[in-house]
Amino acid sequence: MAKDPRRKGRPRRPSRQFREAIRAEAAKDTHEFGTCLLCGEPPQMVGFWIPTKRFSRTFGFSATKTGVVLYSLCQRCAERPDSIPSVEERLLEERMREQVLGV
Repeated sequence: MAKDPRRKGRPRRPSRQFREAIRAEAAKDTHEFGTCLLCGEPPQMVGFWIPTKRFSRTFGFSATKTGVVLYSLCQRCAERPDSIPSVEERLLEERMREQVLGV
């Protein structure tokens, strides 16, 4: 696939079909995801993060595939203005801890 010269090295946005499939998967029962990622309360919603190539490798995704990390949040944490950076930071912290502990 040829690179789009207008993108200037930025990652391509996932297709609408891909995003809709992820939303459908995330819409499943939040009980499958345990507790809120940030505070441990019962979750009300499931979100997804599509890491950059650099972080995709951290999560063990193939360099040629788009990886997706699902997580759950309670309403209070989802409404926090810093929720997105906090989620990304927590996901990376947990993954690094898993790698160090060999879990």
